[in-house]
Amino acid sequence: MVLGSRPSGSSTGAMDYMMASESVALRQLGFSDIVDILPGQAVIIRKGCAPMYRQVVPQLGYSPDIFEYGWSF
Repeated sequence: MVLGSRPSGSSTGAMDYMMASESVALRQLGFSDIVDILPGQAVIIRKGCAPMYRQVVPQLGYSPDIFEYGWSF
């Protein structure tokens, strides 16, 4: 899971946020500053505020698959 942001088209200085399973979906829609959401992590996005990240369940291990190695084309 990844989270990206982009300047909002509807409000000056505001940001739009979107989550997706793969970063390519966000890049195609103009999102940048893409961040991985870690296992057991919650993301809280309040209107007009930057996202907050909270580890709600301990991360036991990290086993990335082939899509998570950050290939860039």
